[in-house]
Amino acid sequence: MRIRPCCVFRPKEISYDIHDYMNSKYMSGVRDRMSNNEQVPECRVCWDKEQHGIESLRHVYNQQFLNNKIIPDTLVKKAVVRNKIIHADIKIGNTCNFACAMCHPGDSSLIYNKFKHNPDNEFVKEYTQTFSKFMAPGNNAKLRSHSLLVLEDVLKNDSIRSIKLLGGEPLLEDKFLQQLIDIPAEKKKKMVLFLVTNGSVDLVETLTKLGEFKNIALTVSLEGTGKIQEYIRKHSNWQQIESNICKFLEFNNPRWVLGVHHTMQALSLHGLSDLITWCDNLKIRMTIQALTEPAYLGLNILNYNYRSKVTSNLNVDMSTKFSNIDTDTSHIGDIHGYSLSREYTPNLVPKFLKYIEFYEADHNLKLSLIAPELLNSLD
Repeated sequence: MRIRPCCVFRPKEISYDIHDYMNSKYMSGVRDRMSNNEQVPECRVCWDKEQHGIESLRHVYNQQFLNNKIIPDTLVKKAVVRNKIIHADIKIGNTCNFACAMCHPGDSSLIYNKFKHNPDNEFVKEYTQTFSKFMAPGNNAKLRSHSLLVLEDVLKNDSIRSIKLLGGEPLLEDKFLQQLIDIPAEKKKKMVLFLVTNGSVDLVETLTKLGEFKNIALTVSLEGTGKIQEYIRKHSNWQQIESNICKFLEFNNPRWVLGVHHTMQALSLHGLSDLITWCDNLKIRMTIQALTEPAYLGLNILNYNYRSKVTSNLNVDMSTKFSNIDTDTSHIGDIHGYSLSREYTPNLVPKFLKYIEFYEADHNLKLSLIAPELLNSLD
């Protein structure tokens, strides 16, 4: 329930109310320092990336809002803009119909419920020790109520030009969607809406209900095609997701755009070639982010021979990356080189295997059938 300038900002003071956030002495000071071209330490994530020649979230936002003219120049140039909300990125709870392998209770209500019923499991204990407040009874409902009020406050601003909603699965959140539907038509025409979805619902039907926004940009999170997708994103149905995406593309609304985002990890690397081919055939732009947490699901548990084998044909030029995604990642072009650059940590393999056992306990698919070559490669 924190309010920050962006998702990678590391605040020294925490705000929970929009008015306090916009008018506090601390945030006013941050804005003043940044206006004077000072590299504030709270923004070190972006400064560090830029120092190493990597595209930062700051770069992405500048491209998205300024160069693409989502935010009009006239609004940007006004000094008053420093005290107005132009864009809001709102996490609206963890309601989700998937329980993905790399996910956690904060992003999935199904995983939240599973963790609640397995308090003695080592992976559950590991999470609850770090996020004990989140697992407290009633916190989910409190978070959702708070987020509804935040969205309501954001929509009161005449300066708002862009909203991004994250879940869970935001397209399952009827109350939030209704707030968007109820925005006056004239205001919608000035606004761009960003939605990150798992693709499980009818995209055309849902976006049609939302009304005539200036633009709607969908990012569909996919970890593979076919059974690989269904294994990593537990409870997903590849046939339904593919049908929803193809229907969206065939509808061809000029104000709607769709891209795919992939979280590259140990479980997905062997199927990445098929996913890239699928996106390429449908002319869908794609971004790739390497999973870093939890470390036992990252590329680092795979030996170099396996990584080299499954990525040898993946020197993919991602220069046409989907520009409407704002994620804390460098956009990976040379997948083969990148995968081999990750340090090999075989000591995490036992933890990986133990986690897979926990993950598959309520799954109808098994890794031994989905990717036997992956299991056979583990030292």
